[in-house]
Amino acid sequence: ETVPPQPPQFFWIWAPTNFESGSFFFHTNDEASGHPWNRRGVWARDGANAKSMGEIDNAGIVIDWKKGTRHAKRAVVSFTDDTHARDIIYEPQYEFFMQGLGYGHPKWGHGLNHGELEVEREDFKLSEVNVQQGHHLHVQAISKITYKDDKGNTEVGRGVLEQLVLGAHEPSGFTGMMDFAK
Repeated sequence: ETVPPQPPQFFWIWAPTNFESGSFFFHTNDEASGHPWNRRGVWARDGANAKSMGEIDNAGIVIDWKKGTRHAKRAVVSFTDDTHARDIIYEPQYEFFMQGLGYGHPKWGHGLNHGELEVEREDFKLSEVNVQQGHHLHVQAISKITYKDDKGNTEVGRGVLEQLVLGAHEPSGFTGMMDFAK
């Protein structure tokens, strides 16, 4: 018996974050249903060593997508530990298109060999980039990050919210390979 073909699907969020008091890291790969198959969250106060970092096994993410894109307008990672319920709020300010590093590039795909010392330059007007083209879906967004907890503590930091979403992702409302936020 043969397995029926499945449409391509990939959901990736990668979010290293720095605050004055420490760092937070989160990444997830989700199935189309939204169930994570590769997720990790780590809280590390400044000075923490490997044993004192706070591994988080119950972090979840909710993303508010920009209309007509698969790029986040806002994302909130929430988790609890023995002492706090916490939200890490990502507000993207600027997007870096990963195509510039070869990811998804039609000619200069990541890791392709074009011969010794072969180089090329491309310039883009960011206001004219069509973010609905497949090679522009993968971005890293420099973000303002706000930490909030249930004890009233807040802290503002900086970080990156890398995003690559192909195919269906039920929690986001994406059903096809290339439909976009409404």
